[in-house]
Amino acid sequence: MDKADRHLVEHVLVWDPYGWPPADRTFVKFGMTPQRLFERCLQIVSAARYNRGLSPQEVAQVGQLARAVARHRPMKSRSARRGAASAATAGQSVS
Repeated sequence: MDKADRHLVEHVLVWDPYGWPPADRTFVKFGMTPQRLFERCLQIVSAARYNRGLSPQEVAQVGQLARAVARHRPMKSRSARRGAASAATAGQSVS
């Protein structure tokens, strides 16, 4: 894992308790959309499985990243689900 990957992993892990990192901060810091960030995280996790040269700290961070990626789907999918849920509840009456 190189320095750029470590910064990206740290960024995602800092935001993990609050959800996926905000699009504006991710774009300013890394020049990536949330979808691209998600894809890059998948690549980092996948590559780490074959990298025997990771430090114990990096192994722990990649494990945390894998759990974060599993919890948070790409923003596009979550937005679509939220839109569908809003549309479904819009027709319900409130009593």
